[in-house]
Amino acid sequence: MILPEKGKFLIADPFLLDNYFSRSVVFVCEHENDLGTVGFMINRSLPDKLEDFFPALKGTHIPVYYGGPVHPDRLHFLHTLPNQISGGLEVADGIFWGGDFNTAKILLEENLIDLNGIKFFLGYSGWEGKQLQNEMKESTWIVGDSSKHLMFVEKEENIWRQSLICMGGDFAQMSNYPIHPSLN
Repeated sequence: MILPEKGKFLIADPFLLDNYFSRSVVFVCEHENDLGTVGFMINRSLPDKLEDFFPALKGTHIPVYYGGPVHPDRLHFLHTLPNQISGGLEVADGIFWGGDFNTAKILLEENLIDLNGIKFFLGYSGWEGKQLQNEMKESTWIVGDSSKHLMFVEKEENIWRQSLICMGGDFAQMSNYPIHPSLN
C-alpha cells in the first residue's frame, strides 16, 4: 500500500459510491500520519463563480470548485504563480497553496493572471489522524503523482479518468470501469 503524502493525488477507487468523493481526485496539501490530512477535490466545480462572492470580479466567470465537506464556507486557492502571488506554501513542485489573496484579486480584476494557473475552492477535504490510512487499507483511495496539467488545464470531467490512465497498467484499465458494474 502506497501511503499518501503532500503533493500527491488521492484518486477515488472506481467503486467508491460515497456522495462526496465518488470519482473524485483530491490534491493533498498537508499530510502527517498522526495529525491528519488536508486536500482539495480538483474535479468538482460548483454552480457559483468567483464573481458571486466578489462583485468586483463581475464578468470574469472564474469557476469555484468544491474542495470538500470541511468548512464549506471558506475559500482557498491553489496556483502556479509565485512570482505574481506571494506568500503561498509550495506543496508540490511549482504548485502553491494560498498566498496574498488581495494581490490575486487585483490581478484577476485587471485580467493579469493566466486562469490555467489558479483554481479556487470552497471547503476542503480533511481526515483526522490515521483516518485516511484506515481508508487506504479498505482500498478507498489510490495514491498517484500530481500533475499541473490535470489540476489546472484538463476539463474536470476528464481528471479522474486521466489520473488513472497516467498511472498505466491495471490503473489505466480501471479508468474504464463503470460506476455500477451490475448495470454493465
